[in-house]
Amino acid sequence: MKYLILIAILFVYSRKGVNKSSENFSAFNSRFHSDSIFQMQRIKFPIEGELKTKVKLEKWSASNWKLLKKAVGKPLFAQFKQDVTASDSLVIEKISYQEIGFESEIRFKLINGKWYLIFRRFTDIH
Repeated sequence: MKYLILIAILFVYSRKGVNKSSENFSAFNSRFHSDSIFQMQRIKFPIEGELKTKVKLEKWSASNWKLLKKAVGKPLFAQFKQDVTASDSLVIEKISYQEIGFESEIRFKLINGKWYLIFRRFTDIH
């Protein structure tokens, strides 16, 4: 039930635009996570955030980028905690699984009528 509410919220916010020419977040979300070329076009490197593992901590760049394949709001296994916050111009998704040291946060921002990924933090220290 919680995921249906989350999807409904995303749909409502994606239908509301800053203006009529703004890109629909729901359509962007689907394409961004299924089209690698489109994904790279919608990231203006360098972005904020980092990749943190047991052995390294590094900033994101085009050369170390790991493609995002799970669309925002897509349900996960029950062990994961997932939170999505959405407004007309910003969507934030946080995912964690504390028992294994996994955390992820991504942020999308509407810039000149188009959605862009502006932040990604990925921590996997297990």
